[in-house]
Amino acid sequence: SNKVKNDVVDGLLETTELEVPAALVDQEIDRLRQDAVQRFGGQVDFQQLPKEIFEEQAKRRVKTGLLFQEVVKKNDLKADDAKIDEKIQEIASTYEQPEEVIAHFTNNPDQKAQIESSVLEDAVVDYVLAQAKVKEKKMKYEEAVQAGQPQR
Repeated sequence: SNKVKNDVVDGLLETTELEVPAALVDQEIDRLRQDAVQRFGGQVDFQQLPKEIFEEQAKRRVKTGLLFQEVVKKNDLKADDAKIDEKIQEIASTYEQPEEVIAHFTNNPDQKAQIESSVLEDAVVDYVLAQAKVKEKKMKYEEAVQAGQPQR
């Protein structure tokens, strides 16, 4: 779920020191400004929107992207083809012409790459959660052992 994903991202961001390259933040700010303009019907030039209002969100997105890339690389995570197809089916099922949507994703490398990226993000979240559960159990076990020892 998105809540779980956000919690995992928050946890990673809080526990990781990471230099965020200014150039990447600037690119992300521009992307966010363009998205905002599109949401408001394209009536303004995105350059008119102050960069500052997007800076925190841009830094968070860039840092998240870098952290996810790092987890993917270190743990050799892959976007499972079956999961990519499943995600495309899931999206397609919300449209009146699911076959057209499936064809669109399958024949459009950029669109398919976005889905692949989303599936990879899910894999990172699953991996991090699995690690967290292992650590959680280990901690509880240590506490149990300590609790079982006589107090001096």
